[in-house]
Amino acid sequence: MRKSEISVDVLSDRVGDVLFERGRRYAADGRVRLLGHTTRHVAAVVTGSEDYEVEIELAERGFLGSCTCPFAEDWDVCKHMVAVLLRWLEVDSEDTPDVSGSSSPEPEVTVVGSASGEGTRDVEPRAGDEEDELLRAHLAQLPVGRLVGELLAATRVDAMLRARLLVEAGAPAATAFDEAPLRSALVEAFSVEGFVHYRDAGDYFWGIGEVLDEVGELIEEGFAASAARLTLFALDLVGEFGQCADDSDGGLVMVLQQIEEIHLRASKSVAPDPDALAATLVEQAVDSWTEVFFDAAWEYAEILGEGGLHTYRDLLAERWRGLPARGEQEDGGRFAVRYLREQVAEVLGGTDQLIEVLTEHAEVSHDYLRIAGLLHREGRADAALEWIDRGLGTCGSDASLLELAASIHREAGRVDLAGELLWKNFTDAPGTFTYRSLKSGTGADFTRWRDRALSVLKELGTCSRGGDCTALVSSLLWEGDIDGAWVAAQEGGCRSSLWLELARARARTNPSDALPILMREAERAVDGAQRSAYRCAAELLHEARDVARRASGLEHFDRHVREMRERNRRRPALQDEFTRAGLP
Repeated sequence: MRKSEISVDVLSDRVGDVLFERGRRYAADGRVRLLGHTTRHVAAVVTGSEDYEVEIELAERGFLGSCTCPFAEDWDVCKHMVAVLLRWLEVDSEDTPDVSGSSSPEPEVTVVGSASGEGTRDVEPRAGDEEDELLRAHLAQLPVGRLVGELLAATRVDAMLRARLLVEAGAPAATAFDEAPLRSALVEAFSVEGFVHYRDAGDYFWGIGEVLDEVGELIEEGFAASAARLTLFALDLVGEFGQCADDSDGGLVMVLQQIEEIHLRASKSVAPDPDALAATLVEQAVDSWTEVFFDAAWEYAEILGEGGLHTYRDLLAERWRGLPARGEQEDGGRFAVRYLREQVAEVLGGTDQLIEVLTEHAEVSHDYLRIAGLLHREGRADAALEWIDRGLGTCGSDASLLELAASIHREAGRVDLAGELLWKNFTDAPGTFTYRSLKSGTGADFTRWRDRALSVLKELGTCSRGGDCTALVSSLLWEGDIDGAWVAAQEGGCRSSLWLELARARARTNPSDALPILMREAERAVDGAQRSAYRCAAELLHEARDVARRASGLEHFDRHVREMRERNRRRPALQDEFTRAGLP
């Protein structure tokens, strides 16, 4: 892709309304500082709650970007990348040097306003500079009492100024900032009457994000405790209003990620009480439908410390004990509690503690499989087999458990035992998947199982309603036995899509066998009576024409296509698709 191929509309379609609108306003607010750019590459710094470094390079079918913001770690594009792209589109690509690491010499850059005065040019003083000097001279002459009164009046409208002065006066930073205005701004941003439809959702979520940006800026100003409290207040508002807006473009997801990112930065800065933080993280993750703080055990581990992590673990254990038994009235937090307990167990004690928690959670065959799999990866094969036996005894026969057991036995050289387990899997559910598993799992020993397995698949097809040897044909085709698959399909039949796959394989050596199948499938596609179906038919006939040429049947094929055209002469869409495919 070239820069000239990117437009505002193309970018909006690529990233969705929510991200585009937030990026557009960042660009419009002058938050983007381009460091260098060419026709294919741009680097910039974008000012948000802090400065973020952005690099974007055009690729064949779009662009590849990176940004130092937390959002970009999980998503391909962020609002900062959008802002940079929009700013880049406004400028001539040859204006500034590339900063992508090219070995070409850097053009000279004039330094404006350097400390040494070298490389400078005269700059006309701005009107604001003159006004500042005028005010400075005036304020210097005022009595102290008058200045104090004016400054106090200013603090009543500027919460940040008031908070800074209070801290300087000795007030604790944790309570110095008046949060009420930002709380009101959050309420105003979130509150809706009725439902926010798709066309308005971009602006709605952008407005919330703008207020959250202000919350994030509190951290750099030294009021991280207020930022943390305000993010939790914002989460309450998400719970109240989050389902009142169309989230097709992921606007709510972005809001939640922004809240989590601010809360994590604030917690790192303010060093909260570990036990209180643990309680907050558990409450938010388990009781909210938003699935926030689901990676808290990892992300907050350093902040919580060992004591806080133990509190976090114990609170989750208490929650687990309070849940109803499986099969009774389902508690909405069951999945969350399980997931979080397993995560913190692994953080605190690695595999052994994780297995202890999984043991408590073991209820279905998948739970036993997870435990056995962990033990197997740790090299504890005997313990893994014991858990597999427990799972089979508790939950009954399970294909995944038997397959893992077979893998463990095969690694230990017990090939016969591995084969018996895989054979049980196959006979319990005969089909292509279990046939493949049997062959892969028995290796060179597969010859003793193959004929028996194919007989089972053949009998399965014979006994099926209407006769369908799809499993047999598919298995033989997977093995590369095209002749065997062809015979099985001729005798027992198979599903339509498999006929097509078989015909394409057969066409390599027997084009005359494959041609009728390709033409039959094209006729079926025409019956779909839609342009997409006509396009499919045209593609099949285009493919079949090459097969007909190799089968020395091109003349007959072309005549058949003309007859198809004639039968469908009142379908212009079909005629158009046939012509596009180069058919006669």
